[in-house]
Amino acid sequence: RPPDWDQANQLETAMDIRSALSRGDYPGALLANAPQPGMPPFPPLYGLSLLPFGGGSDARGALWSNWLHLSLLCLALWGIGRRLGGQWVGLAAAVVFSCVPEVQSLLRRPSADLALTAWVAAAYWALISSEGFRRKEESVLFGVLFAAAMLVQWSAFSYFFPALFFFPGALLDSGRRRNALWAAASAALLGGPWYLSQLPILLQRLV
Repeated sequence: RPPDWDQANQLETAMDIRSALSRGDYPGALLANAPQPGMPPFPPLYGLSLLPFGGGSDARGALWSNWLHLSLLCLALWGIGRRLGGQWVGLAAAVVFSCVPEVQSLLRRPSADLALTAWVAAAYWALISSEGFRRKEESVLFGVLFAAAMLVQWSAFSYFFPALFFFPGALLDSGRRRNALWAAASAALLGGPWYLSQLPILLQRLV
């Protein structure tokens, strides 16, 4: 079926990225995405994820990328469940979630919702594995995955409110402060350039 309004905007962003890459305009493809009708510009990661499947020229390519994001989401659910309840709890969480009819229906839509949920869940897996920013590698990974989610959709920030609630406490703890700063630095380094380049338009349209 034809994509609806939001899905069409996402697909148009993928086409803009594909067009810029074909011209050799690599900075433009990543940093200078055009605003969509009535919306701020979309971050580039979802559009980039469609290109290997032809999603910059054919909407059906987006459906193949959904399987990639569903796999990441199930892996993250398994990891979270394994950390909190054991191996079988994690496996059950991933299997049961993937069988929910609403989740299956998402596989048939060229939408960033599944990708956004997958990157957010993966970031929470890294955060839980960091044990409250006590482990450096997992803390840095959380920052990287936080940036990935933000580069899928600017609304990702709202999903991290529970995680950010614990961040000030980590900064006040000498044993966790450095790892929390590493996480923040990795997120800013990867996600900051796009948001800085789009800040004037984002502020105007989002507010």
